[in-house]
Amino acid sequence: MRIFLVLVILVIGLLAALCVRRATRPVNRGTLVGVNEDVLQYTDTVEKYCQEFGISQYSVLMLAIMQQESSGQGTDVFQCSESPFNTEYDNAPGSITDVDYSIRVGAETFAYCLDVAKCRRISDMDALKLAIQEYNFGNLYASWALENYGGYSEANALEYSEMMKAQLGWSTYGDPQYVSHVLQYITF
Repeated sequence: MRIFLVLVILVIGLLAALCVRRATRPVNRGTLVGVNEDVLQYTDTVEKYCQEFGISQYSVLMLAIMQQESSGQGTDVFQCSESPFNTEYDNAPGSITDVDYSIRVGAETFAYCLDVAKCRRISDMDALKLAIQEYNFGNLYASWALENYGGYSEANALEYSEMMKAQLGWSTYGDPQYVSHVLQYITF
């Protein structure tokens, strides 16, 4: 009986140690691939705003988004002038003229996208892809994709783009391949 009790205590101790180790190990935030120096110069600013909006684990991904959006060129490096979180400039393409403000609005917008997509961990790739596509399409795609398809797919992103083009009378609407375009710059 004593041996059994010792074994139970050892097993419980081992499980507790594994739980503590798992809880304290760093989150794999990803590694950038093919991101240029123009983007990398904003690493500290992106990290600052990601921390401010509670999305620190996504700061490396945000740099990949910046690479896709602008390659770090211009003043609206996150191409977020049309975001509802832009309250200081016109909500017209390219209206943000302050790089720091663009990064702030980009981080706040992506935090919103993560919330709408119900993405709580960077390792939840299904929700993460939905959030990334939401960043590109705007405020209604994620809820539409969840309601109609249960989440993101490149096929439903294309369907949504076509639907919005027809509805708005535009020749283009976002980038239905945005997720793969962003993820080419990061490995997890």
